[in-house]
Amino acid sequence: MFNVLTSYLDNGLKILLKKIPEQKTISCGVWINQGSKNEDSTNNGISHLVEHLMFKTKSKNSSLSMYENLEELLSFGAQYNGTTTKDYTCFYIEGLSKYFNKIIEVLSYMVIDKEEITEEVLENEKQIVLREAESYLTSSSQIGERLGQALWGDYSYGQLTIGKLDIIKKITTKMVNNLIKTAYVPGNSTIVVVGNLDYDDTLDKIVEYFNKWNDNLYTNNFKAILQDNPGIYLNDNFVGDRSTIGIGFSSYSAKDSRCRYVDILKNILIKPGSNLFKEIREKRGLVYSLNGFNTPLSTTGITGLSFSANNDNVCEIIKYIIDEISTLKNGKIIEEMLEKMKRIKETSLIYGLESTSSQLKTIGSNAICGSIFLLEEELRELNKITIDDIKDVANDLFSTEKLCMAVLGRCDIDNIIPLLEF
Repeated sequence: MFNVLTSYLDNGLKILLKKIPEQKTISCGVWINQGSKNEDSTNNGISHLVEHLMFKTKSKNSSLSMYENLEELLSFGAQYNGTTTKDYTCFYIEGLSKYFNKIIEVLSYMVIDKEEITEEVLENEKQIVLREAESYLTSSSQIGERLGQALWGDYSYGQLTIGKLDIIKKITTKMVNNLIKTAYVPGNSTIVVVGNLDYDDTLDKIVEYFNKWNDNLYTNNFKAILQDNPGIYLNDNFVGDRSTIGIGFSSYSAKDSRCRYVDILKNILIKPGSNLFKEIREKRGLVYSLNGFNTPLSTTGITGLSFSANNDNVCEIIKYIIDEISTLKNGKIIEEMLEKMKRIKETSLIYGLESTSSQLKTIGSNAICGSIFLLEEELRELNKITIDDIKDVANDLFSTEKLCMAVLGRCDIDNIIPLLEF
């Protein structure tokens, strides 16, 4: 029921097919192993910009413009989008299964044999991306990216996915066309199809449209460059009496089985019902929301939490956070709490795979990071997790040497720093 068929084309394109009987929708996506991790201080933001540009430029394999192809998709109710992360760029289309032939055809036009980006198209799209970046970089939503900067510095994974404004403005047609020629190649890509499909017919269609994708013998020799000592990112341009705070820790890659433990550890720390949540939210009303995250990447990862609070309360909140982390490191976790968080994770995993769209994104994002997601295996391993597993991971992750912090606002950073000791 949960099997994923893996295949390869002669040009190096990896194919993952997941059949879900009785589904009336189908989801198709292409993952390119190109994200902000591949950038530096001369081209930060180019991966995200190219994602935008791929929707604007015609494929040499189609008589229609990209706009006309996308309009045809919309005419029969299909949806499409793209996304860029630190690890990859992705393009996907979702629609009714009966339109699969057209969906896979247009998906190929998104990435294969594109005409060169012109100066006019580039400059127009730059303005859209710059407005998007300006909005993002003036909001508290950036706290996760800023934690990445604090942890990894101005290298690979520390680069902002959306890019820096001054660098985006300097990106040229030569730079984007060269990236497309070198990164948008089959050996650097994975295609995923999820739905009520016939394996042989689906493979035949993929061969028809993607076998013509030229292999430029591209080899992705990416190696993460990380700074030795995580630091603190501070932006005090956020005026007012409130600040947004992020506390993060260097964590495991997507291929590391301990990621499962980190998910549970994170939930025990911050979920409603946790000691920390009860203390700073329900009992004292110091925060409205307490957010946790675990972001495994292809070669590293980051986990942590964030919150917004009045500047006068930040130090008190951090004291409670550090105290609760110390408690977890000592293994003071009741079995009932562990089982509760395992059931929450189990429910999240199953609910998250109710649609072809969510399965597509889960399978694709895992595959590009070098792992295959199988629900049955995840549930089986989840049930094996013990208090000792959580304690061991807490002691490995929660250390001053692995800690980073991001602050958006004008809280008293000088009084916060001495509190960050374990």
